Order: sequence, then C-alpha cells, then structure tokens
Amino acid sequence: MVRYNDETFEILEEDDEWFKLIKVKNKNATWYNIPEYINFIESQAFRECINLETITIPENVQVIGEGAFYDCLRLNSVSFEGNKIETFDNYTFAGCNLLE
Repeated sequence: MVRYNDETFEILEEDDEWFKLIKVKNKNATWYNIPEYINFIESQAFRECINLETITIPENVQVIGEGAFYDCLRLNSVSFEGNKIETFDNYTFAGCNLLE
C-alpha cells in the first residue's frame, strides 16, 4: 500500500515491468493525481467514484483497464500528461456522461 496526496491507493508490483493501481480506497474524493511511478491502471480501479470530477494520468501509464472509470458520474476532466497509453480497454469511461 502506498500513501499519496493524502489518499490511499492499493498498489501491486507485478514482475519487473508493472506497477499497478489496483483500486482507490476513498471513493468520495473529487480529484486524484495518479503517482508518477504507476504504469498500469487496473480494471475498475475507480469504479463508482461518484464524486470524482478530475483525474490526472501521468505519462508513465501504458494501460488503462476495462471499466477503470466506470460510473464516475461527475467526471468531467481527464488530463493525460503523456502519450504512452498502449491500451484503452472496453468501457474505460462508460457511464462518465459529463466527459466530452
């Protein structure tokens, strides 16, 4: 477990390649800056974070899993700090009706 921006994320180091953000503990936060060392956002990691409005995805992220932001009803701003994302799985932002 890693503490970052006063929010707690569950992190799993898998082999020498991936630092995965598995899920957020505080589903009531309105924003998150994902730590720079994360390179994989697991499926449904932010699912039903109904108050989430803003997310910043660092340039190291290469994979965003299926439904990672599913039903983040208030999400209206996603900032990508780089362009290394190789995989956006199905329904990554499903239910995020405020995103354009």
